[in-house]
Amino acid sequence: MIRTCKTAAAFFLAVALIPAWALAFELETPLTDSVTVLETLKVLWDRTVEDSDQHFWATVNRLTLNVAKGPVLIGARYDVEAYFEKDDTPVKHLPRKFYLQVNQRPLDLRIGDFYASQGRGLVLHVIKNDEFGEDTSIQGEFLGISTRYISYSGLAGVINEGDDLTFYPERARDPEKHYADRDLLWSQGLVLSLPRVIKVGAHYTGAVERTDKEIEIVEAEKDNRYDLLGFSLALPNLWGVGSLHAEYAYREFLDGKRFLDDLEEEGRGLYLAANFYFAGVDLLLEGKDYYRFTFPYSEPPTLEEEELAFELPEYEDEFGGRIRVGYMIPVIETYIYANYLHTKGHILTPPTLKDHYDHGNEFRAFDRVKHVYGGIERRWENTAYILGSGGYRELDIGRWVHSEMNAGLPVTERSSLTVSFGWRDYRGIGAFRDTSYGSELFQLTYSFSPYLDLTGRYEHSTEPSAASTGDTDFLGEGGSDKEDFWSVEAKLRPTSASSVSLFWGAEKGGPKCSGGVCRVVPSFEGLKAEFSIRF
Repeated sequence: MIRTCKTAAAFFLAVALIPAWALAFELETPLTDSVTVLETLKVLWDRTVEDSDQHFWATVNRLTLNVAKGPVLIGARYDVEAYFEKDDTPVKHLPRKFYLQVNQRPLDLRIGDFYASQGRGLVLHVIKNDEFGEDTSIQGEFLGISTRYISYSGLAGVINEGDDLTFYPERARDPEKHYADRDLLWSQGLVLSLPRVIKVGAHYTGAVERTDKEIEIVEAEKDNRYDLLGFSLALPNLWGVGSLHAEYAYREFLDGKRFLDDLEEEGRGLYLAANFYFAGVDLLLEGKDYYRFTFPYSEPPTLEEEELAFELPEYEDEFGGRIRVGYMIPVIETYIYANYLHTKGHILTPPTLKDHYDHGNEFRAFDRVKHVYGGIERRWENTAYILGSGGYRELDIGRWVHSEMNAGLPVTERSSLTVSFGWRDYRGIGAFRDTSYGSELFQLTYSFSPYLDLTGRYEHSTEPSAASTGDTDFLGEGGSDKEDFWSVEAKLRPTSASSVSLFWGAEKGGPKCSGGVCRVVPSFEGLKAEFSIRF
């Protein structure tokens, strides 16, 4: 009886404020321009693990309140996570975000939680991806001043972690980090610009990475210290046919290992990009040189196409470039393109550091990448289209051959069908020649714009579990008996501001990239329902 009452009470606390739909409403009052309430809910049944005793239900409720008056916005978000296991029902209540913002040009003032980025992300990149994805923010103060010719930004605060790629019961059991135990970060940026001619910027970020004092193995460590100084140059109009962007950053790292007597380590990051457009041809040239450039709160450009994620990008130790050329054939209104990427790794450990780190003999799987691929795109005035691509990717330990196809066909004025197909084949070379695996993906979507999307998806994969999680140290080892992943999903949009998503089935994990951010998305099997409002 006590267990039943506890479960019922936890469920009530998790969803007490949740209507049948995700709900957002806006009110005007004599003292404010608007009061907005935003309600989001995620419900899932996770049966990814084969052991049925580890299956669980979960509800994640987020209530956001925003009050606006002129240039002033005050808001807060309160989260409730509840997990319903066989023998326990852990629940966590957490005031996750709070913020005060004043935005009236040229002033931008933020207190509380906010997001920030400097340049192309070499020095700093802390942004929000989506409501139920990664939502790490900075909790502190931000000051921005922006005019036509000069922009300044300065910030200081602690990191408010919000990695929500997976939900599991231990999240509710683990205590939140105390304010003093969170990573500390501060940053400044200055950009001088002559509109449509040139932009020159200088950026600095400092950070203290806190060690977990409760873990016995790190008792001999102190906090780590990062300092990054960067410079950027942008020429948005090169003789009317192109643009140029260049960014360089210097990184200094003070390792807190006490027995090494505060080992200092230097690194660098360089990124170059040039775009040209002439006679129907578009040309992209990119280059990078990252050496000992690991920093947990930056996200440098990768040179990779987001939809072709094979492994997590390498930021610590890689240099190389890519060239991409495209041409629109006017007679048949068809676009063709070709891309070549070549990157290689530095030798990580200088001889002077051999006594501290034995990285010189460490085996690194992705020291070299060559990737050549191309594609064709044809679109019609009735919104029908067909996109096809394929290529060859070579690593030190193996090679990929891949192809992709997407086609869209209008059914009626407001409905359409979309078909997607992907194929990949991996073969090891050298010492890994006995390793091979592959995958085939088929997806069919029916859309009734703008209210409904129905999707069926099937993927057959013999890829080992270590590879699908981006674990390059053990690529080709381990694995799972599961090779077939079926799923169906329905997305409803009753209004322009609300959406409901229902997912049932299994999806294979692996590296995924979105908005310039690449992460390993874990495998999932079960039921997911998301009710949300986005605006």
